[in-house]
Amino acid sequence: MFSIEKGRCRVYMSQDFGFEPYEGKEPFIFICYKTEDKAVVSEIARILKDKGVRVWYDRGIKQGQLWRAVISEHICYCSAMLAFTSPNFYKLKSNHDSETLLELAMAKDDYRKPILRIEIEQEKLTAHPPFVPYLSNSRQFLQWNGNDDCLTGIIEIFDIMNCVETSNDSLTVEEPVSEQPIFEQSVSAQPSKPTNLEDLKDFKCKKTADGKGWRLVKYTGNEENVTVPDVITEIGYETFRYCKFLTKIAIPNSVTSIDNRAFYYCESLTQINIPDSVTSIGEGTFFGCSSLTQITIPNSVTSIGGSAFESCSFLTQIIIPNSVTSIGYSAFRHCKSLKQIIIPNSVTSIGTQTFSHCTDLTQITIPNSVISIGNWAFGGCTSLMQVTIPNSVTSIDGRAFKECSSLTQITIPNSVTSIGGEAFYNCHNLTIYTTRRSYAEQYAKAHGINYRLI
Repeated sequence: MFSIEKGRCRVYMSQDFGFEPYEGKEPFIFICYKTEDKAVVSEIARILKDKGVRVWYDRGIKQGQLWRAVISEHICYCSAMLAFTSPNFYKLKSNHDSETLLELAMAKDDYRKPILRIEIEQEKLTAHPPFVPYLSNSRQFLQWNGNDDCLTGIIEIFDIMNCVETSNDSLTVEEPVSEQPIFEQSVSAQPSKPTNLEDLKDFKCKKTADGKGWRLVKYTGNEENVTVPDVITEIGYETFRYCKFLTKIAIPNSVTSIDNRAFYYCESLTQINIPDSVTSIGEGTFFGCSSLTQITIPNSVTSIGGSAFESCSFLTQIIIPNSVTSIGYSAFRHCKSLKQIIIPNSVTSIGTQTFSHCTDLTQITIPNSVISIGNWAFGGCTSLMQVTIPNSVTSIDGRAFKECSSLTQITIPNSVTSIGGEAFYNCHNLTIYTTRRSYAEQYAKAHGINYRLI
């Protein structure tokens, strides 16, 4: 059967799990599996469906351009991928011929989706199959034992991701308000009632884990300017995901946490305030906010999650306060308009791909607090010309400055005792400035890189 619905293209054939794959605008889970494991996977999928989890799976789409388009679209819009591993899974051989490998590659590399894993049957590996890199950072591991009780933990994760149908303790003001109070006033631990229920229009909320506040789990409106009601204490996972019309948002001081991917692909967002009550910026919080030009991070923030500002292609300026001690992987990857950044002396490491492919970046200040520079940390920064590595750094990982084609000078102290492979690959005009008998001198000689002793 072939159908076109709301711009989505589907071809259904034989891989039926006994229920319709989810199609809609709410967060859902994408299931990745080998056809040989269909019997077990379909059983688990039905359990998840019965427990309210929104699930999408490939019902047998013919391979080709249509298959790629449908799979790519659903991976793009899913909240996470659930991968089922087994001996059948481990037999994958080709990075090009396998549908399963392509799905994993799309999820990890193209769309940066969380990958959760259920192992159906254990298998001892004698060699690393090609899919292992895609699962090395999988967010959850579960050994299936045939008892649906073991799925409780993973369903809780899906609930955090808002992929489970709304439970009875949630709140939304989309229907007429009944005479019964929405908030229970008799229990002191319950959240207080907002002064104006209209403030909660277009917002879906539920109680926080401690029962003392309200977590915003979904924004359903289409306003350009949004003010989050001050009854909200947490902004949840993917709350404003794909809000295409959102240009400005005001967050009250009542908010203490902003969860992962909260503003994922809000492509029109140009202005946002982060109140000083917030202590962390989650993974992928502003991923793909391509209209955001500048943002101020308050002194209360101590960590910036992985991919937090990835693909904010028009971000030209960002000030990282001294309160920040941790910057996650790919935090500023593909921020193509970012010209200068100062890393505070509270940060001890620059992680994998943190600033990779910031093609307009010309200056970077690395403080004496930094000990290590990760893989691809500045790779593809084609406008970067000069870098000084401080005496605190002991290691520079592989490809750290790969394809920095404008890099002409880098100063490396004798504190550096490890430089990974291809650290300066395609830096054709580079000269390394270092001291006699240093590791950097040996590295330059071994790799045919120009160097000067200082």
